[in-house]
Amino acid sequence: MIIESAYNSFIQFSEQGNDCSGNTRQAKLPICDNFSIKFQFKVSDTDLLPSTTQFYMGICSDECDLILDINKPVQPICPRYKFMDESGEVVAAYFPITIADYTPSGSQPKIPAGTYDTTSFFEILSNYYETSIYNFDFFSCCEMPEIYGIPVLYNGEVVTKTIGIELFYGYGYVDFPTVSMSGVVSPGECFRYCILDAAKQAIACSNLFYRETDKCYMTKVTYYNEENGYGFKYVSYFDETIKFTENMLWLPFYLRKPQRISTENIYRKSDGGKGRLSTIIDKEWEGSVAYLSEEQHDRLVVALKSDILTIENAYSGVNSRMIQQGDLTVDYADFNTALSPATFKIQDFSHHNLNNNCGFNCGVEVIEECDGNISEPCPERYHVEFQVPTPKIGVDESIYQDDNLKNVSILEIYREGIIQYSVGENRFSHNSTTGTVIFVPAVGDKERIAIWVV
Repeated sequence: MIIESAYNSFIQFSEQGNDCSGNTRQAKLPICDNFSIKFQFKVSDTDLLPSTTQFYMGICSDECDLILDINKPVQPICPRYKFMDESGEVVAAYFPITIADYTPSGSQPKIPAGTYDTTSFFEILSNYYETSIYNFDFFSCCEMPEIYGIPVLYNGEVVTKTIGIELFYGYGYVDFPTVSMSGVVSPGECFRYCILDAAKQAIACSNLFYRETDKCYMTKVTYYNEENGYGFKYVSYFDETIKFTENMLWLPFYLRKPQRISTENIYRKSDGGKGRLSTIIDKEWEGSVAYLSEEQHDRLVVALKSDILTIENAYSGVNSRMIQQGDLTVDYADFNTALSPATFKIQDFSHHNLNNNCGFNCGVEVIEECDGNISEPCPERYHVEFQVPTPKIGVDESIYQDDNLKNVSILEIYREGIIQYSVGENRFSHNSTTGTVIFVPAVGDKERIAIWVV
């Protein structure tokens, strides 16, 4: 069985490159507090696994011996789809094929009779099944229609085959819970995350991690994209509530030297004085990265450039969403080593101050040289922003109550975090008598919500 990782994943089950001495080039990575981590992997195997195959998550020693079984299953995501007939896999060598006149089963559309090469076959299936198909063997995070019962004659053969698409295991997602490391690994001791089969045997072990007790120079990084990217699949799934796939782990860097970066727009008045149109003040930190390999620096760049990035660092006291701009600067050592430190700049996503004097249609606006006359300010619209969990969310995590939403007719609601769902018609209901909002689907952990009264 072949368990693979995306190149940009810090948790690697794929073959790791070694140096000239035969040792791994990768730095071992820290884990603080507990074993909690989030990552995904891919099953790429010539022996096709049924989509119902069950894997489990565990902790193994540095020799890949199982030392902790938490009996928690891996979440399957994004299955593998493959064209099959009664004998096995359908391949390009069978084409062109001939489809005769037939009566489709169930609600299947009828593919017109004719002779098809591979390109025209995929085109006709995509049109009639209202989907996109480009290959005989593919992974997809989108729900595919059932395709079966199409009778064909292969090129040069006289025996009719029946072809269709079958599902097999594709990607798995690990959301390792907050299990204590005490009694399992000692401070400084190395271990590996491992994938277990149904018999609880370790079938794949990750790169090396170790238990770190000093969080000061370590950073907890959570990141994901709003669409699939960098080799990762970002989808929603159901596990008691609707959740979404993300990456989360500890990395050996910390934030220091906070700077206040000002972007100013100043103009010259007619009397020679200066006026201020606008000012934006951002808070920028310097990230100081410990010794990592070339590949791990690549993966750090991907993490920093993700759409949604949350940083938790004890040294700086930062625990918030961040956004990174600019390059990662690697300080390659003069001596022969596979590992190098690096630095980067990063800004707090929400810690900024804005002053805009461009003159809006409403609000307080001072009219110079006219005895300080002012216009009336616009009434403020009530709004609230929060991140789940919050005390106002009901037990079922679908109902939010706020007295400020009583006797209000129109709301605008924004949700950030549930991938493949949008807020709009039929995505929430509002009871103006009780001031409650019911979310559809239910909100999930760490999802961000904004509610505005119109």
